[in-house]
Amino acid sequence: MTYGKFQARIADATDGTEDGSLYYYGMKGGTLTRMLQFTPGSLYVNPDGNTGTDWDFRHEAADGTMLIYSDAGLSRVGVGAAPVTGGAQFQVDEDAAFLRPVLTKTATYTPMPAEEAYGHIFNMNNTTGGAIVLGLPPAVEGMHLSVILGGTDEVTLTPSGSEVLNAETGGNTLTLSTVLAKWDIICYRDAYWSVTRSVFAS
Repeated sequence: MTYGKFQARIADATDGTEDGSLYYYGMKGGTLTRMLQFTPGSLYVNPDGNTGTDWDFRHEAADGTMLIYSDAGLSRVGVGAAPVTGGAQFQVDEDAAFLRPVLTKTATYTPMPAEEAYGHIFNMNNTTGGAIVLGLPPAVEGMHLSVILGGTDEVTLTPSGSEVLNAETGGNTLTLSTVLAKWDIICYRDAYWSVTRSVFAS
């Protein structure tokens, strides 16, 4: 009976660019399955998960408390405690703080890269005496960002192509002209943006 083994395999035998892989197997439920897999550039935990065999991943602090727990069976990740059934895919025990990136723009910026439409704050801080444009990327459901008018010159928000802002005709624009006013922008379905405006509380 084999309860565990590891294999070293050739991933690339080309002279000068050789690569190797390591496979670690363990017996679980009567079946020898891969627990870990090291390939050139990647580390996999539970690489045979699609076969129904689940290996969880747990990382502990020096005092033995849990830092990260990835539950393969639940498809959930917990920080500070094991994740629970029915909770969010990413669960944090006790508390968490997430800082949003702030990007300051002093000139027209269009179109913004798609990755900047996931939680970024844009400080539009032009004071040269001319309106500037902020161009949204193609709208993907779940994108969200905020825009604050940090300068004195108005900013115009433009969608990509004929996409829609606030259920208006496709390709319409919005303008922000009050200093320290803010837009909160959410893509609620592909190609459609919801934009709400708020002003600085004095």
